[in-house]
Amino acid sequence: MLLAASTPGCVVLMVAVDTCTLAFRTDKLTKANVVATALFGDGAAACVVRAGETGIGDVEMWSQHMWPDTIDIMGWTVEPAGLGVVFDRAIPSFVRANILPAMRTVLQKSGIDIADVDRLACHPGGAKVLESLEQALSLSPLPS
Repeated sequence: MLLAASTPGCVVLMVAVDTCTLAFRTDKLTKANVVATALFGDGAAACVVRAGETGIGDVEMWSQHMWPDTIDIMGWTVEPAGLGVVFDRAIPSFVRANILPAMRTVLQKSGIDIADVDRLACHPGGAKVLESLEQALSLSPLPS
């Protein structure tokens, strides 16, 4: 957005590309590696931004929440042949215990209550993780 704002009237194509499958290990065909490839596949998104004479629209709110010391729950190990995935069985219980407080903290920065949120888009972390999200956020399961 800064690039577009620096030259009013110009059109800028913003592109984000995620190539997670580059981390797939053909030498290590474990369940965790196959699941990681399925969950964290490649993706791309783009948008066109144009700055008017007075600038461009404002981002109303953004935030992030990180949990320190969780690399043993979900993350990557660096190995000589490439990255190794870490998926601990504690992920569903961690989600149940930690997602709602984190969401409340993030939303409070904009004065929004979790009850004001109409819809959620959640990363498909597998059935157990989705069930944990449903429980933690008091959501009704989607019909199968």
